Amino acid sequence: HRDIALITGNLDFLNARERMRGYIEAHNDMGVEVKEKNIYEGDYLFESGYIAGKKILDGSVTAVFSSNNLMLYGVLKALKEKGLSFRENSARMKKMF
Repeated sequence: HRDIALITGNLDFLNARERMRGYIEAHNDMGVEVKEKNIYEGDYLFESGYIAGKKILDGSVTAVFSSNNLMLYGVLKALKEKGLSFRENSARMKKMF
């Protein structure tokens, strides 16, 4: 994957900033461009994942990293509303631990 979205938690929190730093470092290590448009700040809640998911699914990303499960569930709701199956699109849905 070379077009990867990230849904962070609230960037006021160190763990959210550290996860974003890891995302950027991984891109740099692999020689993949970091695209600011693929970074979405969430708040660790379902609704922020859902909102980000709707935006992500309108784009061209091939993978999604969510900083927690609640936001990932929001992305899954957006996927379902678009008539897409997680199973058929699972390469786009990954969770970052």
